[in-house]
Amino acid sequence: EALGRGLLGQLGVARARDGRLALCSPTARFLDGAPPLVQLVAGGDGAADLPGGNLRVDGGAEPLRAIGERLAAQFGYDVALVRVDGVTPRRALKSRLVEARLHGAWPVIEVHADPLDWLDALDEGPSVVVVRGDVPDALSRLPAL
Repeated sequence: EALGRGLLGQLGVARARDGRLALCSPTARFLDGAPPLVQLVAGGDGAADLPGGNLRVDGGAEPLRAIGERLAAQFGYDVALVRVDGVTPRRALKSRLVEARLHGAWPVIEVHADPLDWLDALDEGPSVVVVRGDVPDALSRLPAL
């Protein structure tokens, strides 16, 4: 763990720098009881089994909030609405995934950047990537929900 290569580092909960292990920002905020930066949607009455791994869903013109509410109701599981844009999509996605997982929520991800710039930041899931329009080649390997 002291090198950041153990479970805490793999999960993104902590990082090693200059020989010291420190909590990452989402973990520190979570332990301090700060409100999440990702928007959470409470699960509904649905009882469908939560799919494993990373999936994609056609978002069409449906707002991210509506997609999250629909999935939360269908599966009965809390959902984290993960919006990523800006110049560092990989870093932002990793941080928001950690936050979603800490809150026990299923990440529903909408990224406004080239998938090649962030796709390797996806963990083993489960999570759902919202695709708008044609499915980019980089996302075609993700099974559709």
